[in-house]
Amino acid sequence: MWQAAVAILLLRNLVFSLQHKVTRCLRIYSCIRAILTDLLPAFVATECPADSPHVGWRGNFSQTREYLILQKIYLILFIVAILAKNYYNCKDGKYYKGGFAMKNQNCAYCMNNELVDAFGIKICDLPSSQVYLFKEQSHKGRVIVAHKNHVSELVDLTADERNSYFADIAKVAGALHKLFQPNKINYGAYGDTGRHLHFHLVPKYEDDEFEWGGTFAMNPTREYLTEEEYAVLVGKIKQALEE
Repeated sequence: MWQAAVAILLLRNLVFSLQHKVTRCLRIYSCIRAILTDLLPAFVATECPADSPHVGWRGNFSQTREYLILQKIYLILFIVAILAKNYYNCKDGKYYKGGFAMKNQNCAYCMNNELVDAFGIKICDLPSSQVYLFKEQSHKGRVIVAHKNHVSELVDLTADERNSYFADIAKVAGALHKLFQPNKINYGAYGDTGRHLHFHLVPKYEDDEFEWGGTFAMNPTREYLTEEEYAVLVGKIKQALEE
């Protein structure tokens, strides 16, 4: 008996969930339909008798070519509303596109404010990312390549978005190799707390014993530069990326 009760409860919850989703889709469709009807008065201008079966929503409609076209547009918009419902989600009061919030007011990489200034200096924008010089320069040329949107995981990106982002990372790595001739570049993506996808590109030098052959520290607080030295380094990397 208890198995049947559990099955009924699960079925009830499924029905309520589907009902909620359908209701949201219908609301989106109704809003779009109302706007479209207001914007297309020519389609609804034809009057018909009050007892006509074609008297419909928001006034009199006649079974004309324009009316049929309008109904087809409504059907297309309803399908679009369903797709939009699946593509735009709401989590924690923030709207997400494709599973991620486009901007986050508390994120350093989204706001480019004093939160970034604490650890980095913006170098430039690339098609899918922003490039920052990491202020702690124990490894000369260390930079961060952050995705342009507030996305947490690689799997949240489409294949094209992912390819574009990695193309940016490869471009930056090429510039670092050209400028600093490291023996190896380490790539690290963490973001447990910030949840904004970014890669640390850390040049490693075999003749420098510091962290060679091991994992780089997040912030060793070992070597900082003057403002003039930062400006020169930023300029060199920016120029290399523009070539």
